[in-house]
Amino acid sequence: MKDYSMYRYYKGEEENPFSKILNAFEVDKSHLPPPECMKIEHTMDAEVSKKLGIASHFWYYEKHFELNFSKNESSDWFSYFEESNPIVAKKFMDLLSVGDYNRPSESKKSDIFNIWLKDCFFLEKYPDYGNPDDYKKEYYSTSARELQDQYTTFFNSVVCQGVGCEKCRFIEKYIRSF
Repeated sequence: MKDYSMYRYYKGEEENPFSKILNAFEVDKSHLPPPECMKIEHTMDAEVSKKLGIASHFWYYEKHFELNFSKNESSDWFSYFEESNPIVAKKFMDLLSVGDYNRPSESKKSDIFNIWLKDCFFLEKYPDYGNPDDYKKEYYSTSARELQDQYTTFFNSVVCQGVGCEKCRFIEKYIRSF
C-alpha cells in the first residue's frame, strides 16, 4: 500500500472527495437560461463551500504531483524547476544521488514535493491572484482533510434535503470548528 502521508489532501482516492461533497450540495440550475445557469451555488453556507472548494483544488494538485512523479525522469523535473527558478533547480540537483540519475527514487519524493510545493507551485499557479503567501497559509491551515475524514460515514448515510437539513447543519458545524 502506498504512503500518502506527505500530502494534506490527497490520500490515493480515484475521485476527489471534496468535489463529491460540493457536487452533492450544488443547486440545480439546468432549467435556467445563461448566464444564470452557469453560476455555481451550494445549499450550504458560503464559507463552508469556500473551504471545501479550496480543499478540492489542493487535492487535485497533490494528485497531479503523485501521478506525475513516477512518470517524470530526473531531466524532466530539472527542466521544470529550471524554468521556474535556477536556484530551485540547484536545490533539486542537490537532492539527487547517483542512483537518481535517470529517475528520482521514492525516497526523494517527499523532498521533491516540498521543493515543488514551496518554491514553484504557489508562485506558478497563483501569481496574479494575490499574494502567494496567502495560498501557502490556506494550504497549511485548512483542515478540510480532517473534516472530510470525520464525516465521511455520516455523509454517505444521510441524504441532503436542502438548505438547513440535518446533513447541511452537520457539515457546516464541523467546518466552522476548524
